[in-house]
Amino acid sequence: SYLMETPLQKSSGNTSPLEKKPVSSSSFSKKSVTTKISPITPFGPFGSGGTVVGFSKYDGVRAAFEENFARRLELGAQLVIYEKGEKVVDLYGFAPEEPEYDGETLQFVASSGKN
Repeated sequence: SYLMETPLQKSSGNTSPLEKKPVSSSSFSKKSVTTKISPITPFGPFGSGGTVVGFSKYDGVRAAFEENFARRLELGAQLVIYEKGEKVVDLYGFAPEEPEYDGETLQFVASSGKN
């Protein structure tokens, strides 16, 4: 797979955030963090940056989620991941064009159960 280096990734060193190891369970916090995302491309199919709210045990998961907003690829998105019955990722984000979108917004999902 191909991963382009972006300003979001450069700030965390030479390694891609998608390759970072998970935070240990003992230091993992489920405290919600809000991040404002500025666009890194002049044009894109959807929003113009956005806001990401929530927590992630894995830095790379949050970085990839935020990058979708930075690349103008999202208007609103949610991601929840359970690992061994424990919620380890709970994120939602919205572009300025969709300020009413939040973690409780219902949304159509297709082809999400493939393996």
